[in-house]
Amino acid sequence: MTRKIGIMAIALFTFGAMVHAQNSVSIIDKSGKITGLSLSNDGKLYFENDNLMIKNSASDAVQTYALANIKKIVFTELSGLNDVEMENIAIFPNPTTDNVYVAYAKEGDKAELYTWNGLLLATKSYSTDKGVSLSEYPIGLYILRINGQSFKISKK
Repeated sequence: MTRKIGIMAIALFTFGAMVHAQNSVSIIDKSGKITGLSLSNDGKLYFENDNLMIKNSASDAVQTYALANIKKIVFTELSGLNDVEMENIAIFPNPTTDNVYVAYAKEGDKAELYTWNGLLLATKSYSTDKGVSLSEYPIGLYILRINGQSFKISKK
């Protein structure tokens, strides 16, 4: 994706919370090709330089997928996440020092802020002028849920 709309982000709940489960994710690229991956409890999904980085397990090599080429990401039911259409997601800036904005969110939309391990911190009303403020929270990883979508946010 272009940097005009900011860095793309997807919230990924801690896989450690899903003890004894294999999780899977399917990546559908813009040509329709489907890549299915299984993730162990020590696997990781993260973003780096406009890429989705996937490490199936601690001992596996990192696989890189350019966000610009991804159409959709589909998670298993075990992950607790919705399927994500990449065209609908734009959250920026991420990482942030204060406010984050969601490109498609509207004034007054319900925004829920969670700790990385799923503890609800606050329910706020989204502001198109101010986005969602993280100023009162310490540096770390958070999850913002708005309009049925969850986003991973890093506060620096």
